[in-house]
Amino acid sequence: GWMIQADVLCINDSIVACAHSLSGKGLVISLSSDLEHENWRKEFNFPIKSTPVLDIEELWIVSEKSVVILNSLTGTMQGVKAQLPYRCLSKPLLCATNNEKRLVCASSDWEGGLMIVDSFGNVSCFLENDNIGPVYTELCMLDNNSRRRILISDSHGAVHYVELETMRVVSTIRLSSGYHPLSPPLLLDDQRIVVGSHNGKVICFAGSGEVLWECDCGTAIKSRPLMIMAAADAPNDNSIIIACTTGGHIFRINSSKHEMIEWRY
Repeated sequence: GWMIQADVLCINDSIVACAHSLSGKGLVISLSSDLEHENWRKEFNFPIKSTPVLDIEELWIVSEKSVVILNSLTGTMQGVKAQLPYRCLSKPLLCATNNEKRLVCASSDWEGGLMIVDSFGNVSCFLENDNIGPVYTELCMLDNNSRRRILISDSHGAVHYVELETMRVVSTIRLSSGYHPLSPPLLLDDQRIVVGSHNGKVICFAGSGEVLWECDCGTAIKSRPLMIMAAADAPNDNSIIIACTTGGHIFRINSSKHEMIEWRY
């Protein structure tokens, strides 16, 4: 059978999912939004565990060490873009610098670091002076005026700010002394960022590295926390944070008062 680990994409009226099997095979499948019809499917001889990236009609897929491109409408193979030197199990980031398209991939191997695939399929590695641990979560873009940075949560309990132009780490914030992996980051606003940790904590911190607040949810948080607007009966709250744990609980957290509102199964 097939196992789906990556996020599902919604493309127009279709749903695209990537899967892998115990035998090391991979699958990309497109279904109608009502799940009644299969539009197309493409099988591979390698597993696919990361979320694909959509660029107009091109579907960029990273399968551990291969970068392939499919037509998102037909599933037609448009070629193997590159071969990566290290595994990538996280969702990559497709961005443009100097009018050139680049795919940023984080290494999921113990070396950590970043890999860049340019528009010609050339791969550049940025490992030697980066202290980024293995990454299994989605990369996040911070676009603040002329300063463009990538925000990365790693499996060693740290968040890294990386300059997009140079691919150099400009700041590292260690949020877990016990090397607990972190969830993908949630941007509350220009000043506050929230992550979940495998030690069960939801942590809000500033760009300076100052921890503003944290709440203990008991069991590991692997998925990105979600921000929703305040309820009508809580007019003084800026927003509500939703956090899901591996223990099967869903928590609501007041982002202003940083306190638990309630939890449910």
